Amino acid sequence: MLVQAQENQQQKQLTRWITTFPQVGELYCRDREVHYLQLLERSEIIAELNNIGFQVQALESYGKLTFSVGNIGIFAQK
Repeated sequence: MLVQAQENQQQKQLTRWITTFPQVGELYCRDREVHYLQLLERSEIIAELNNIGFQVQALESYGKLTFSVGNIGIFAQK
């Protein structure tokens, strides 16, 4: 798998180009995907979820797994 990523800080967007090589029978083929992500601040996510009626808790980890820099977990319930 090959992954290339580019962040546009002004538009708060991340674009990922992913190339995989799945095996089909005895051969390998190339498959490409492009993922467009909108980057949001923790406060934006929490505010939006609160606005639609969720009780929200931001998580620093999930069990023993701590999130890498720039990633968060959200626990939300109605």
